[in-house]
Amino acid sequence: MNITSNQVFNFFNYKRKHRMKNRSLTEIARDESYHALMDKDTRKQAVCKVIKRHGPISNREISIILKLPINSITGRVKELRGMGLVTIHGRIYDSLTDRRVTTFKVNDDINF
Repeated sequence: MNITSNQVFNFFNYKRKHRMKNRSLTEIARDESYHALMDKDTRKQAVCKVIKRHGPISNREISIILKLPINSITGRVKELRGMGLVTIHGRIYDSLTDRRVTTFKVNDDINF
């Protein structure tokens, strides 16, 4: 019995499609986490641009502008601070949360 390369391709293509339909929750979560990590750098750049354009600005204000949850903004701002691109400007009163919040600005020593 001779098997052609086309038959082999079709067999593996069938197996791949079958696996995609029957993926476990762990596999789905793993793939979603991977894609979220890929977007992290894009979000970091967007956060930096907003701080540069609108700074000094708080995390909540950044999240409103970018239409992203504040918990994804806080991490990106912390990373940008760690890289030395963003610094703390001061603290302001946020009437929505009824708290004092930290504002951030782009580091004056860096030109980009």
